[in-house]
Amino acid sequence: MRGTAQSCLSFLADRTASIQVCEFVRMAEQWMNSLNQPPNFVVAKAPGFFGKPVSYARAKNMLQELSMEEAHYVTLLAMPPRDENFFDAPVSASINVRREVLLSLDTSIKLCENDWLAIAKQIHCAMPFVYGYQYVLPYSVGPGMYAAGIVHSISAAVEGHEEELRTRWMHLRLAHEKKTYSQIIRQVYPLQFLSDAHLRLRVGDLTLRAWIEATRKRGRLCALLPGVWTWSVPNRAAVQAANMELFNAGILSAWDPQLAQSA
Repeated sequence: MRGTAQSCLSFLADRTASIQVCEFVRMAEQWMNSLNQPPNFVVAKAPGFFGKPVSYARAKNMLQELSMEEAHYVTLLAMPPRDENFFDAPVSASINVRREVLLSLDTSIKLCENDWLAIAKQIHCAMPFVYGYQYVLPYSVGPGMYAAGIVHSISAAVEGHEEELRTRWMHLRLAHEKKTYSQIIRQVYPLQFLSDAHLRLRVGDLTLRAWIEATRKRGRLCALLPGVWTWSVPNRAAVQAANMELFNAGILSAWDPQLAQSA
């Protein structure tokens, strides 16, 4: 039975990174198969594709020939039979020309943190990323749109002014070379992926790395790959406390205690 929310993993690559669409498609298909949710549709905007869902089996060979320079975006979908609500696919994997990847799955499909870490390593092979975060949001507020900073038609009415926070993130994403993703932290999440450059950011007299490691209450920092670190925060209270401290330090780009929801 489908749940009421999606669990999503968003990655952002350095703007100069080399991206292999074919490798991403291969990896995404393998990941979806491992969940017993094989891709059966693809939505792409690229030569031969027009942004509408088409059969993955029919389009697979064409996808293997695409380069990132040709493809504006590619999304693999796992859709149940007789379900055509493509915006709310139970499992999907997307990559776009802005060097962003989004993996989404229905919360009825259970993954532990180690599962997310394993797929993160595979993603890095296709698209070396410098930043990422994992989150859970209800379908009603557009969890897929959240990663892009797009305001869902319902989320604009949500108490806490989430639309303002999303808009701040969108403006940063679309800015031309003002900051690299290795200098941007959106906010604190239960699980995030940081670069060495992130860990050198200052929190008062400390680096972010020293600040995290100063107390267990701030979670656990572990090496995932050379130059890529995972920061796991244990519970909601710790996430909120870290958000407040890092906001006061001036290193959060899209979190504000005056706007953020209590959730």
